[in-house]
Amino acid sequence: MRAERARLPRPIDWLACLLALLAIAWVTPADAGTYSSSWVPFNWVSSGKAVDVVWTGTSSTPQCTGPWAPADDDITAEIPLGFTFPYGNANYTSVRIMTNGRLQFNNTWCDYGAWATTPRTYPLGYPNKSVERTMRVYGADLDPSVGGRVTWEQGGSSPNRYFAVTWERVPEYDYKDSAFTMQIVLYENGSFLYQYGPMVNTSGGIAQVGWQVNTGDYDTIPVKDPAALEKSAILFSVPTPTVSLGRFNAFDTTTASGALSGFIRTKVAGQKFDLSIVALNSTLTSYLASSIAGITVQLVDATNDSGGFVSGTNCRTSWPVIATISTTFRLAAGDGGRKTLAFAYAGVTREARVRVSATVGGTTLTGCSTDGFAIRPAALSAPLATDADWLTAGTARTLNNGAASGGVVHRAGRPFRISTSALDASGAVTGGYTNVPALQFAGCVLPAACTTADVTSLSAALVTSAGVAASNAASYAEVGAFSARAEDLAFAAIDATDGSTLAERMILSPSATIGRFVPDAFVLASTNTPELAPGQGTACTGSASSNFTWVGQPFGWATAPTVRITAQNAAGATVQQYTGTLNKLTASAVLLNWSSNAPAAAALGVTGQTLTLTAAGAGIVNAAFGTGARFAFARPTAPVAPFNAVTALTVTLSDASETGVTGNGTLSAVAPLVLNGGGAGIAFTGGNANGANLVGYGRLQITSAYGDSRRELLVPYETQMWSGSAWYRNHRDSCLAPAATAVQMTNWAAGFTACSVSVASVGAVSRGRGLIRISPPAGGGQGTVDLVLRASGAGGTACIGGAAVATTNADLPWLLGPWTSAPDYTSNPLARAIFGRLRVSDVVRRERF
Repeated sequence: MRAERARLPRPIDWLACLLALLAIAWVTPADAGTYSSSWVPFNWVSSGKAVDVVWTGTSSTPQCTGPWAPADDDITAEIPLGFTFPYGNANYTSVRIMTNGRLQFNNTWCDYGAWATTPRTYPLGYPNKSVERTMRVYGADLDPSVGGRVTWEQGGSSPNRYFAVTWERVPEYDYKDSAFTMQIVLYENGSFLYQYGPMVNTSGGIAQVGWQVNTGDYDTIPVKDPAALEKSAILFSVPTPTVSLGRFNAFDTTTASGALSGFIRTKVAGQKFDLSIVALNSTLTSYLASSIAGITVQLVDATNDSGGFVSGTNCRTSWPVIATISTTFRLAAGDGGRKTLAFAYAGVTREARVRVSATVGGTTLTGCSTDGFAIRPAALSAPLATDADWLTAGTARTLNNGAASGGVVHRAGRPFRISTSALDASGAVTGGYTNVPALQFAGCVLPAACTTADVTSLSAALVTSAGVAASNAASYAEVGAFSARAEDLAFAAIDATDGSTLAERMILSPSATIGRFVPDAFVLASTNTPELAPGQGTACTGSASSNFTWVGQPFGWATAPTVRITAQNAAGATVQQYTGTLNKLTASAVLLNWSSNAPAAAALGVTGQTLTLTAAGAGIVNAAFGTGARFAFARPTAPVAPFNAVTALTVTLSDASETGVTGNGTLSAVAPLVLNGGGAGIAFTGGNANGANLVGYGRLQITSAYGDSRRELLVPYETQMWSGSAWYRNHRDSCLAPAATAVQMTNWAAGFTACSVSVASVGAVSRGRGLIRISPPAGGGQGTVDLVLRASGAGGTACIGGAAVATTNADLPWLLGPWTSAPDYTSNPLARAIFGRLRVSDVVRRERF
């Protein structure tokens, strides 16, 4: 206990005292190279924010080693400095304060060291193994437990921060009327300052002032009277070394020990990395194991080799500084000329070098690393595809649709925007990236397996600006959706031979889905020669050249058209993946427009036309026309001149299946498909050149007849065609053959009653003429009956074999005439049959029109 020491003084060792006095009288600085001292102006440090120290001996966990007494010969816990302080050959971020005027780095020795002598003497003088790594501002046996105050404070800003410890009017042990005021200031640059206020020394002892890194590296300042120190200050700093520095170098920390040069492998933007900084001797044959402070470490962009080498530096004048990593880096003597420094740089460059410089002995020496290295982006962002609408590039819509239906779509072969950004380790865009990555086609998403799409289907000439590689003229030649990624294997090419692996050098992006693409347009083509069957065809006309059609008479297909629909991209190539769920065409998308040269009053009408679409694979859809279509030229109530029909079909396409999203639209055909027989109209069976396409306005006329009641009466009828100025018998017609039941018999008179006579038969027309045969009346009776051929509609009765039967409709509305509806041609033809008695020599016929 310290109290026991006071009551029981130690025996006096006179020899030791003599030796101590001799040491004080003849003290000289040690031959140490770490720090030099100089007297500087007094400038007391006080921020007004000082913190009182806490002695660990007064707590339950004392931290002293060696003899100690609470708050007398005591020490603090480690106190953070707020910066890294280099002391000797090591760096420290904290320190302990010892009561007896000492700061101690990683040292907990607390021995007081005072002898009970007058004047007082103090053992534990430097050098001493127990007090290595300490500083001694004034090493008296101070006792803060009985008075005074010890404080510490931090101040300044990087790189000029400081840590100050102040002993304020602290008395010496057993001399309460003594008072020592002094201060130690540690500076971030590695120097330290001793300052002295009022010093009241009633014991008469002379304490030591100095520092000790180890027993071979220390120094003391001669002191004859502490009072003479008042208002003075001593600065300790690393002296300018008298070294022969040749140059600096830098390389990866994995480089072999003692190596003078080495590689620096590829680094990543924004990701910390370590490099070894080395100082080489003047002959560049080994490390220079000396203390060098204030070293500046920078990164330079070495991509421009236009400047010449600066002699002895390995640096070029054309290499600009892109980052300053440190201006206070230090190589201590214990570092052996090589020390690790942590780097961080958020930018990128295809070739960087490390530039190291320091001022030594008034001369600034510089060295650039012998190896260049790339600092690459950490990654490329997933490719982003956008457009303004489905035809043009832009940024309004995102093209990431991998679904077969709905959503945003873009037309195959049309320009869209695609971009990828170079990112640092934090995910921020690295604006210094100017390389052009390759956009890689990674396969199809829709369909799941590509059928024809491959790397050649994707075109994108990227241009890089401010770290973003983009193209506003990208295109995809197929339909569906695909996956793509970006990669750059060339950016870090400088490191291809320094051990950097491909994985270290390559810059990759995640894959992204891009789509969905649809055809740009369709091409329509006829795959057969369609042919119309005329109303009156060869089967009954007897000759193809006699074929014709009545105005109003239905006709249909002899050979229905077939059309091939080909899906294409904007370059006119077939998009062969347009099949399955990607094929959206329906029959309703195929539009038919019929036309002819018929007079306006006899316009062509079409009913019952059906279409069947069949996918034929490889971007082809076949459209088959149903054979049940019926055509007819409208029959007006007034005759029109005959014409050779020039009938045409225009096929267009309007696919609105993608219109549900703004920016999409309707797909159409590149050009309409016109079926018109090369301008002559769709051919009719028998050939248009032979007149098979003749269309004429017709009527059926019955001529009244008078005959002998004892014989069969022949009533002539004929089909007539309007020439444009007159009616003529249609000699082409050998088809008409009305049923006998289509002849209505009415208005029985002059001796006839119902069914007095009957229709025996109605003969088919030949070259436009036919006969209605009326059987003679039974018993030779005489009378008249009106005959109505029911060309349209049924009504009344017919007499067949003497019996009344219901009439049937001959269904010949295109042969109605003006017989009872003049001037309109809307009534059935009629005539009168007259049975009378004829003399042998006299034949009389009467006609009723």
